Parts: sequence; C-alpha cells; structure tokens
Amino acid sequence: MSSYTSLSALSLHDAVEIPEIPTDKAREQRIVSVADIAQNELPRGAHTGNVIHDLLENIPFCRLAENNDISVQRDYSCVRYGLKTEAPEQLDQLLMHTVSTYLTTDDASFNLQQLKEHQCLKEMPFYLPVKSFDVSRINAILEDCPTYQPLSKKTISGYLTGFVDLICEYQGKYYVMDYKSNGLPDYGQESLTQAMREHNYGLQYWIYSLVLHQYLQNRLADYNYEEHFGGVKYLFVRGMNKEQENSAVYQTRPQWIKIQQLSAQLLPESE
Repeated sequence: MSSYTSLSALSLHDAVEIPEIPTDKAREQRIVSVADIAQNELPRGAHTGNVIHDLLENIPFCRLAENNDISVQRDYSCVRYGLKTEAPEQLDQLLMHTVSTYLTTDDASFNLQQLKEHQCLKEMPFYLPVKSFDVSRINAILEDCPTYQPLSKKTISGYLTGFVDLICEYQGKYYVMDYKSNGLPDYGQESLTQAMREHNYGLQYWIYSLVLHQYLQNRLADYNYEEHFGGVKYLFVRGMNKEQENSAVYQTRPQWIKIQQLSAQLLPESE
C-alpha cells in the first residue's frame, strides 16, 4: 500500500526551484490582527496540528464558532497529543476563526459553521485501488500545476490509502477540505502557493479529488463533475481571520480533463 506521504517522499526536491517571497513583498501581504498574533504563538509541530485536527473532527463546527466552553475536550486532546501551552484559549480562538471565516468563490460563499453534521464527512478514510503505473505519466499530466512537484521515476501498484480531513456539501456542490497548521511568514496567496508546492500538497489534493470523484460517482445517480464538484480548499488555520473572507485559504477547482486523465492512468475500471 502507498499513502500520500510515501508518494510525496518521491518528490524531486533538488530538481525544483521554489522561489522565495521577497521580504518587502511578504511584509506588504501580511495583515496583522490580535487574532493572528495569538494564533501564531501556539507551539509549532505535529502535536499542535494533531490537537487542531482532533477538535475539528470531534466538536460540531457551530459550537466552535460560538466560543462555547470546550475546555474538557481541548484539555483531553492536549494531554493525548502532548501539547503543552500556557494559553490554551488561543486554541479556542484559532478554531473559532477557522469555522467562521467565509470561503468564497464565484459559485458560493459559506463558512464551516453553517454546515450541519449531515453535510460533513470528517476524516473520511479511503482505499483507492490503483493499477500499475509509471509516475512519469502522472508528472506529464500535472506538469502545469503550480503546487505539484514532479515525482522521481518509480512504478507503483496496489492501493492508495489515507484520510480526507473534510468532505462537505453546500447547495448541491461537494468540496474537499484540508486543514494545515503550518506556521508561515505570511498568509498571502503567493506564500500559500509556495507552501503548497514546497510540501507537494498539490499531489495530495489531486489524490483527494480522485477520491471524491469516485465517491460521488458511486452515490449520485445523476453525478456530473461540472455540476457537483465544488473544488478543493486548503485552510491554513494559523492565518485565518473571520473578518477577511478567504484569509489563509488556498482554493482551486481541478480541471475535469485532468481528472479523466488521472483516472485513466490510475484506476483499474478506467481501462
């Protein structure tokens, strides 16, 4: 079995130049707020990310938005994942901004707190059977994707496995969402794109898009990609601010032609 993590380890890091954002430009893009400062004082590392994911998975978004007392769940999660912080209420603020920030495109504008539980699949596991494929063909399909790093040559077969942080439905469209707790110098779009490419989250969101595409094909009798697939949103939670729509959000809508091409290369039933 292969996972996104094991595939991303094949990235040709040495062959890809990732441009740095000039300091003055980064300073221009950064919007400083009390919430932004507080959220970025949280410790860096996987333990913080694990706690954030755990609370977003197990507490209804509406409760997080209302700043209800979540101290019992929060403290338990911090102990479970080894997160020590002198100001745990900063987590409450971060989560409140995460679920309250409007996610806006030409098609829709909503935030997570508007979603009912039945509209959400949280931490959805997937086991995607794939036929034997040469990653060079995947590199060719995704070569113009700005957040994708080419993978080193290898033939892979078996299953792709993992978990999608959130699949949700809003007004008949379905979205892939992923939470990122990376601490970045700023959360403007150039910085987000750079982080997406540096960690090869581009590879991740194409895999997740295939997963959602397969899921909808199997569950919607009238499924049509253009009508039902809303897009992909990566929420960089440390930079989200409910007063600014799309703050610290990287969003895109994968091209249908590339979904078809990837399906043909990867999925056995596409033969």
